[in-house]
Amino acid sequence: MTYRKSNSKLRFSQTLNKSNLENIFITNLRNVLQEKRMTIVYLVQISGVAESHLGDILRGKSKVTLYTMDKICHALGLDPSAMLEE
Repeated sequence: MTYRKSNSKLRFSQTLNKSNLENIFITNLRNVLQEKRMTIVYLVQISGVAESHLGDILRGKSKVTLYTMDKICHALGLDPSAMLEE
């Protein structure tokens, strides 16, 4: 979050970058898995994403591509844009 001074007024703006979006996606994915009482192994089976890759994503060791995000969201029955909302 940043504050900028413009025309003698403070204006608030929030900067979202790729790293922030990945963190939001990972947090939301963890929450969905917990709410659905779903294991990573089951998500691997229904999404086709490799278990090691999914584990690395959840630990923040691997970047999430749009393709992988789409596969995960499709398997969960969710819209990808919903997984990027705080």
